[in-house]
Amino acid sequence: MAIQGGDIADVVVAVRRAAGPPKWISIAENYTDYLVMPKLFKKGRVSKVNSGYGCLRQIMTGTSGAAKNVGLYQTEDPNVANQLTQMNVPFRHTRSDYSFDRVEMKMAGSGRSGNGREDGQALLDLLKVRRYDAMLDLAEKFETNFASAPTDPADNLSPYGLPYWIVSSTTQGFNGTVPSGGFTDVGGVNPTTYPAWTNYTDAYDDVSESDMIRKISRARYSTQWKPPVKFPRLDDQSRRHMLLTDLETVLDFEEKTRSNNDNLGTNVGKYEGMTTFSRTPIEYWPKLDDSSLNRPFYILDMATFHTPVLRGEYMREMTCKPDKYQPSVTTTYIDTSYNFLCINRRRNSLIIQNS
Repeated sequence: MAIQGGDIADVVVAVRRAAGPPKWISIAENYTDYLVMPKLFKKGRVSKVNSGYGCLRQIMTGTSGAAKNVGLYQTEDPNVANQLTQMNVPFRHTRSDYSFDRVEMKMAGSGRSGNGREDGQALLDLLKVRRYDAMLDLAEKFETNFASAPTDPADNLSPYGLPYWIVSSTTQGFNGTVPSGGFTDVGGVNPTTYPAWTNYTDAYDDVSESDMIRKISRARYSTQWKPPVKFPRLDDQSRRHMLLTDLETVLDFEEKTRSNNDNLGTNVGKYEGMTTFSRTPIEYWPKLDDSSLNRPFYILDMATFHTPVLRGEYMREMTCKPDKYQPSVTTTYIDTSYNFLCINRRRNSLIIQNS
């Protein structure tokens, strides 16, 4: 048997292993991809609110029916109706933190050689490791928050995630009303009073052109609302569709695309390695693997999704000084006051598989 350096006792005592650069590999992530921090918290999606305990948005719900055909010298009786209501969304607050002991950091720090000192050598910046730990926990909490809805109207901790705004139904049409749990409104607006405050829904049996593909096409056509007159609108007219689904549904599409299955028609194809529908990628969101819905397929107009945050409270890092109980420990808190907001539900769809 050959002798290696690690077999020689003096080498083991006198020589260190090569530690490599001060970087690390992370296998701590629980999901293969993340949606919220990279996309919903990016520039252009976040709107900063200067003050208040939540945010309001104005919604026009109908017209006064003033337009009509008239004759010459016809007398008039003008009609003015109430056309506006308000969406009301409170802020929610999410926090992460990391701590370190002063002595611990001294032990982990790299010292200077010479001057008779005995110095260790830091393999990593432990403070960066702790901060990444806190930020990763925060990213995963955001994913969970966006993938869920408050349990009931009394839940004043949970943010308004995707299942709160976009609700399922097996009936075709605008039948996404309120989430389960005793809700009577969504964002303060009652869809029974205002039927246009709903999302499109449908259900399918299998991934084929005559079933699911046709229903996706119908949903996209049904939700492409185009106002004929310009007005100061909150949602722009550029439709940035995102198609989100679970892994099994993505695999079904990929399998049938690879086999050039004519049953999928011309809408489904491949682009840069991704399966697409009308050139929009069908994206796998890992959180949907845990969904209570059966094989959900979301057709989202991302122009309608905003993330309002309280100014100065967006990823705010606050470091607390040591106290008398832990005189050498410093803790940094990372706080965000925010909520998720869908400002036009009827431009979004949810299709699920029949049980």
